[in-house]
Amino acid sequence: MPLFGEPLPDWTPPAPPQPTRLAGASVDLEPLAPAHAPALWQAIQGRPELWAYMGAGPFGSEAAFAGWLAQIAPGVDPQFWAIRPRGGDWVGM
Repeated sequence: MPLFGEPLPDWTPPAPPQPTRLAGASVDLEPLAPAHAPALWQAIQGRPELWAYMGAGPFGSEAAFAGWLAQIAPGVDPQFWAIRPRGGDWVGM
């Protein structure tokens, strides 16, 4: 018997989650898009500690950040989300 159980020859993986806006009681999540770059740059510039576990950044300019964001935004694995407090501007991802 294999270490992790019996083989599943007919198994197929499920479809990835669909990029849909999610509205919560205190924050909204929206699939990350290049349009989020200016507001996110305002929220993150000068805060290198925010990039400790991101695998990229910190970025030295808004243009560099926007270029990186444009590359990762269409991805589905991993899927990135922009975070906005209700009634506020985009503050994180």
